Amino acid sequence: MANSTIITALKQWTTRKILSNAEIVNAIDNPSMNEKGWNPIFLVNSNMTSAKGFTPSIYNFYKFPTTIDKTITFICILANIYQMKNNNYVDAELHVIIFSHKDHMIVDNPSISDNRNDYIAKLIDKELNGNFVKYMKTNASLGKLVLLSSVEDTYDNNFSTRHMKFVCNDINYSLCETD
Repeated sequence: MANSTIITALKQWTTRKILSNAEIVNAIDNPSMNEKGWNPIFLVNSNMTSAKGFTPSIYNFYKFPTTIDKTITFICILANIYQMKNNNYVDAELHVIIFSHKDHMIVDNPSISDNRNDYIAKLIDKELNGNFVKYMKTNASLGKLVLLSSVEDTYDNNFSTRHMKFVCNDINYSLCETD
């Protein structure tokens, strides 16, 4: 198995964890969620989401906010792999970047005092941090995910961000013999 399969595993696992958490789905507050036929799966940027005419909020690549013309919150899920010094394991980084339009920063819930990015980051931290990433097809574990940083920033005059960086490690598959 190639080490690059870790990238797909991290992105798919993270997407599944976000979609399965109703609090996170509700906190994203997608503009399509009240439309007929909407389902949390339509948060994911896909051909199916586009065909249904829904607005996606989860991207498995870096989506530039300048290409979005709505008052929205969206999440980019990115993954990188690095080789560790002892050559037996590979470090994998997961980046979850939350973007919220300046007019979408307040959570419409009086019991939540956090801004939208902080609130979503808190929920994602609870959902992902300390868990073992599972490969989708085999359900084998990739490694324990650990939150390294959660940094607040601004992208431009319209979008604020929270960039969460997680790390885990897995065996270096390039050392394994395959047929």
